[in-house]
Amino acid sequence: MTDLRLTLASTDRVLVDAIQVIQIYAEDGSGKFSLARGHADFFALLEPSVLSWREINGRQCFAAVNDAILYLESGHVQVLAREIVLGDHPHDLLGGVISARLRNQAEAEKAARATLAMEDAVRRRMHTLARHS
Repeated sequence: MTDLRLTLASTDRVLVDAIQVIQIYAEDGSGKFSLARGHADFFALLEPSVLSWREINGRQCFAAVNDAILYLESGHVQVLAREIVLGDHPHDLLGGVISARLRNQAEAEKAARATLAMEDAVRRRMHTLARHS
């Protein structure tokens, strides 16, 4: 059976480089899940959340992730994210996760408002053109 390795990388640097781990815990849109040695290849879009993993020496490690994808292939889990913050305890990272979730929600709402405004402008323009035809 293949060992499980983990790499964490943000847009500008590698924070964890192919270390050997026992298990990885993450969260996607369907909920929390874990990956262990021997798991089938896997892909997930991660929620802004606290990712955790247990190293082979038993040490539990944590990272807050935002805008992340997780990809497991042949025993190597790669997490690529716009933002990653390493921490010693999940409670230390939760504030950043909540901020990321709120920021993502605000960005989605802003984009939706812009789309609605554009649709409204197109409707008004079409109505004006129809009146002048």
